[in-house]
Amino acid sequence: MMAAQQSNLFFGTGLLSDQNEVKLIDMTGKTVWTKVYPQADFQATVETSSLRNGVYQLMVRVNGNWIAKKLVISK
Repeated sequence: MMAAQQSNLFFGTGLLSDQNEVKLIDMTGKTVWTKVYPQADFQATVETSSLRNGVYQLMVRVNGNWIAKKLVISK
C-alpha cells in the first residue's frame, strides 16, 4: 500500500469486534499513530503528512488478533 498525505481504510462489520484498533508502527518499532474505533462500519483515515518517507507496519486488531500490512510513504 502506498501513501502520500493520507490513506483511507475501509472496514465492514464482518471483520469487526466491539473495539477495533488501528496502529501505524515505524521500522524501529515505535507506534507513530493509533486510534480505537467502536463496532460499526467505519473508515479510518491515517494522516501521514507529518511522517517521513519510509516503510511502516499498518496493524489492525480484528477480534483480538492483529493483522499486519506494509505501508510505504512516498511524498
